[in-house]
Amino acid sequence: MGNTLVISEKNISPFSYLWESFMVAEYLGDCFDGVKSLNFEKDPVNGRIGTGIISKDKEYVPFYEDVVLEGAVEAYLTNLESHIRCTLRDILDNARATAENWEVDKPREIWLQDYCAQLALVTTQLVWTEETARAFEELEGGSETAMKDYKRVCDDRIEKLIKQVVGEKGPSSWGLR
Repeated sequence: MGNTLVISEKNISPFSYLWESFMVAEYLGDCFDGVKSLNFEKDPVNGRIGTGIISKDKEYVPFYEDVVLEGAVEAYLTNLESHIRCTLRDILDNARATAENWEVDKPREIWLQDYCAQLALVTTQLVWTEETARAFEELEGGSETAMKDYKRVCDDRIEKLIKQVVGEKGPSSWGLR
């Protein structure tokens, strides 16, 4: 989920009249690309508490810790942006660390279920880049089969992912005409 805060006069003017954070939530898509809304929990002491973001693709990403949304809209939107950035960075760091053990602890096609689509994509691109660079290093080091071996690994991963997505029976099990 790309999350860039875009505050312009057009975007901020509807907010200046709204005091309740749940009223502002419907406009979050105008400020944050990829964010549809927030998950709220009421707290009588602190006002509104945001517990996570809901993407435009309807994926839920919980915050690493709740964020208090009170005060001036401009201030808590800036705080929210920082909170989203820290949360996504923490999740990406965790995804990257756990991706190291795809072949040992949790296969990639299962690992993908633990993360929102955008962070899973970024992580797999990072891993692919590192593994491809490693294959080139092995090739330069004299391993004549380095690229073929890595291609086999990639083909195997893709095949397992396809089986998970389409099912073991293939297109006949999709229920399409």
